[in-house]
Amino acid sequence: MKITVISIGKTKEAFLKEGLAIYLEKIKRYCTIVWQELEEVKNAASLPKDELKRKEAKLFFDKLKPTDYVMMLDEHGKEFSSVQLANEFQGIMNRGTSNAVFLIGGAFGFDETIEKRCHQKIGLSQLTFTHQMIRLLLAEQIYRVFTILNNEKYHH
Repeated sequence: MKITVISIGKTKEAFLKEGLAIYLEKIKRYCTIVWQELEEVKNAASLPKDELKRKEAKLFFDKLKPTDYVMMLDEHGKEFSSVQLANEFQGIMNRGTSNAVFLIGGAFGFDETIEKRCHQKIGLSQLTFTHQMIRLLLAEQIYRVFTILNNEKYHH
């Protein structure tokens, strides 16, 4: 299975880039992972929220394939324990999914067209994190999922 993570904007903080690089290298032991950071919409700060979300949705749709299993990270999404998330991944793999895609939206969330395209809305925590930081948390959880599925010591 291939995992693709698509986010709006570049990871800016050096410590987050370093952490991401560490986890992406670890994840490669288990699957192919592609991390795509899309350019931010031009003049985003001057656009109304709904228009900005529509433009970001177009950026996402340009990257998605009809066969992708798409999960969006959303503060109102379903929360899982790490073991539950591992079981969810196992189910996705058992269905023969070739590409599982995680979407990390911009500051105002997702356009409704993206919500309709997604198979699942996932919340990583009730706490609020920056869109930059959530990338590292997602990478760590993907790695943790694979260590759980392979009965490795990382998760105990």
